[in-house]
Amino acid sequence: MTETEELRATAELLAAKVHAPEDQVEIMQLVAQYGPAVDSGSGEAAADLWAEDGVFDAVPHLRMEGRKGVLGWSTAPVTRA
Repeated sequence: MTETEELRATAELLAAKVHAPEDQVEIMQLVAQYGPAVDSGSGEAAADLWAEDGVFDAVPHLRMEGRKGVLGWSTAPVTRA
């Protein structure tokens, strides 16, 4: 491996280490937005946080697929036992 290749590999490794915490913070911010969106009745805001092919699987109670599933669940009337 040449010195240039070693420097390039080191730079790529350092860049990945910098981006990993940034990605983690972004994910945590998305997760933190979900509860308030649902609690406030903002179904569209909650659904927009999900990927179109995302799945929320709370076995065995609930399974939501995609934005439409989240929107349908988050805007459904609340039933009390």
